[in-house]
Amino acid sequence: MHRPAETRRRGSYTANLLGNIRGHLAGLQGYDVMALELIQNADDAGAEEVAFDITGEGLAVRNSGEFTYCGDLDSSPCSRRARFGYDCDYHRIVDVGSGGKLLQSENIGRFGIGFLSTYQVCDHPEIRSAGIRLTLIPESGEWTVEEPYDESGGTTLFLPWARDPASATRLALRVSHVGSAHIARIVDDITRVLRQSLLFLRHVRRAE
Repeated sequence: MHRPAETRRRGSYTANLLGNIRGHLAGLQGYDVMALELIQNADDAGAEEVAFDITGEGLAVRNSGEFTYCGDLDSSPCSRRARFGYDCDYHRIVDVGSGGKLLQSENIGRFGIGFLSTYQVCDHPEIRSAGIRLTLIPESGEWTVEEPYDESGGTTLFLPWARDPASATRLALRVSHVGSAHIARIVDDITRVLRQSLLFLRHVRRAE
């Protein structure tokens, strides 16, 4: 009996990034959780000050610490891994869920995983530090980098409000868009967390 010749094809597959984010986000619900995660990440960076600025455009979180950057996000693995045992902060943030900072025992935040809490309020978070601006685009599994970028010291995380309820990210994450009522709640929750968090931090001494 004649059998057709076997053929083999090689392809590639990618993880469902938004599905991964949605899975982690389920355990990170609450604007208070988001605020605490961002404060702890600032503390991990050795920042002594952190400030939340809520505007009509989005939430800007500034701290006096600075992201580590190896100089090339296209390189794999990160060039800092061989020397320090873990990747630079920018590599870890684009490798969502890597939890690289957990390798540093002094850290109390869940860098990477905790950062995913920001997707409650934005579709495309921006990080501005170490002379570059990184924008994450999860619906396409991409990121963009603008460098050199003039950031006057420290780190700014900018979270543009997710206003569109029908955006690809809102629909995939199954979370609400951000309206005026949500922003008022965000203000209240951040204010409460700022009052309570300083007792548990190692470096941050001022939060506003």
